[in-house]
Amino acid sequence: MRLIGGPRHLDGRLWSDPSSATADRVLVAVHQSRACPLEELRAQCTDRETIRAITSRWQVAAYVRSGRRRRVRADLFRYEATFTLVPFRDHRGRWSLRPGPAALPGVTDLSAVVAPAAGAAGAATLDTDVWTYLEDGVDRAAERFRRIAGLLPDGPLSERTQTTQAAVDASVRDATRLCQVGASIAPDWQPGSAGDAAAAIVARVTALIGTVDEAIVELVRLHLAVEDIDEVAGETLGLLVEAVQELAESHQRGDQDDVRNNRDRH
Repeated sequence: MRLIGGPRHLDGRLWSDPSSATADRVLVAVHQSRACPLEELRAQCTDRETIRAITSRWQVAAYVRSGRRRRVRADLFRYEATFTLVPFRDHRGRWSLRPGPAALPGVTDLSAVVAPAAGAAGAATLDTDVWTYLEDGVDRAAERFRRIAGLLPDGPLSERTQTTQAAVDASVRDATRLCQVGASIAPDWQPGSAGDAAAAIVARVTALIGTVDEAIVELVRLHLAVEDIDEVAGETLGLLVEAVQELAESHQRGDQDDVRNNRDRH
């Protein structure tokens, strides 16, 4: 696909990343002279601070299909508008990004104009309070679990974590929902303040964080399982030995061929 119009460094550029395109629209994340698929930014949204930094710098340029699909030449997509980026929670409770209000011409610091759409489902504010602190704690625990789970090799070890990963995602969704309820009924609540409902929500979210941390401990023990590690390491070592033997045989055959060729020349 070829992009027409918009930011100068994108005008006329061939854009081949399919993850940034739907049937008739292309979204390209832009920051000064840099450009990347929006999915690359979404993959970085692990916590509130990261997403704050992204939304304060990056925008998204939208292009729409122009004319019919082409069989030989690249399809044309003409510039529509540049939008700010808005943080939100996806269906798994993880932070993500989507286009927000149109960017104001000449604005370089987007932190003053970026805000979630009012009443949007799953939207979260970036204000610092007890509920934000708890929600960030859930994010950090879930990200720790995902990082450690991602280090497991393919096979039985990795398969054992899939159910737990789904449970962690459900915990994140539940904790996020509870934090939003707490922010709605008691936005200024602090530990020791009156409000049984708010205190109960804090206790529930704290328990969810503790449960995720327990899952992390069990995940580390899974990494350290002697039988599994011996099995995986033994299999890997066997493959390495076979590979070295093949290299040695190839090297010996090469030496024999060199000797034979030298003998024939003389």
